[in-house]
Amino acid sequence: MPDVSGQIPLTAKNLRDDFCLATVRGREMVTALYRALAGAPSRVKEPVLSQWLAARGREEERRSARARAREEGALKELLRDLHWPGQGWEPELLLVALHTYFAIMGKLLAAPLLGFSYPRQAGNGELEEWLTGLEGHPFFPLADGEEGGSFSWYLKAWTPPLARAFLQLVGRLRAYDHTRRPGEGADLLRPLYYSLLPPAVESV
Repeated sequence: MPDVSGQIPLTAKNLRDDFCLATVRGREMVTALYRALAGAPSRVKEPVLSQWLAARGREEERRSARARAREEGALKELLRDLHWPGQGWEPELLLVALHTYFAIMGKLLAAPLLGFSYPRQAGNGELEEWLTGLEGHPFFPLADGEEGGSFSWYLKAWTPPLARAFLQLVGRLRAYDHTRRPGEGADLLRPLYYSLLPPAVESV
């Protein structure tokens, strides 16, 4: 809820409530990311999936049958949250889309601190250019660590639904008060992360 200034306090609860899969913003962003990757040319999709499956394969070696069953149940819950049908979807693409969305939210929240003003009513090309500049900031390759920027793949698979979904995100983020940050040690994104990726699938 807005405070006396008319802006929304930047808290973990508010971010979760505004951007989780129970919201239109969250559902449309994850759906747009999933469909963009599913429809991307092989030269874009295959490197993303190869890197993802390699990491997943290492994790699978350590996972028990019970853990895999819990993961399957959690993914079905996520499908219900997304209002998707129960068939005709690819689990790996969904997991990539969910992790990419979470990475995007972190970058969008960092944007004002890095000198990037959120675009207003940007056209498709303008928004893509703004995001390219944001993704190109030297901070993010360091933050991505061994992932090496793998969550910026969407710029190579850009679609009009992605543009619309991004504008919904930045439109809501403009309503937040970014001048008053939480205290040291506050984890803004943890509740959102667990709303997108429950413990049964978080390590995948």
